[in-house]
Amino acid sequence: NLALSFENDIAVLKIKAGEAKHGGKYICQAKNDAGIEKCFATLTVTEPAKIVERAKSQSVTVRNPTNLECTVAGTPDLKVKWFKDGKELTSSRNCKLSFVKNIACLKILSVEKPNSGEYTFEVQNEFGIDSCKVSLTVLDQLIAPTFTKKLKDMGTALGSFMSMECKVSG
Repeated sequence: NLALSFENDIAVLKIKAGEAKHGGKYICQAKNDAGIEKCFATLTVTEPAKIVERAKSQSVTVRNPTNLECTVAGTPDLKVKWFKDGKELTSSRNCKLSFVKNIACLKILSVEKPNSGEYTFEVQNEFGIDSCKVSLTVLDQLIAPTFTKKLKDMGTALGSFMSMECKVSG
């Protein structure tokens, strides 16, 4: 990936495919019996904003919390945004947005039916933009079954019709 050459008094450093690790301060030094001369340059390798790990679609029971998370990379400054059904989200009492150590998180403290839908995450910097979509399904709260009408003891004659009935909710 790196090649050095010196021809016709010209020193050349070639990098075939620049990577973040190539960024830094470079020194070119010329030396002969009369002395030493140095020149310096800084190489800045820019990386477009990109999503490294995408949020996963989820199904969550009503009134439970959930997190949607995306891990991103790119040259700072990275700007992140979350959208629901095309509308940009902001932090609120029930919805917390954070961006720490390249992890963007949308935390819903207590999901409700209106939270169901398609969410879009977007990251950008001056060199590029990336986005992904994720879906959140809010499920009805599961309620344990209870009998509102229980079976009753019965007696019946041999060969007679009989019906037993119970009613359940939940």
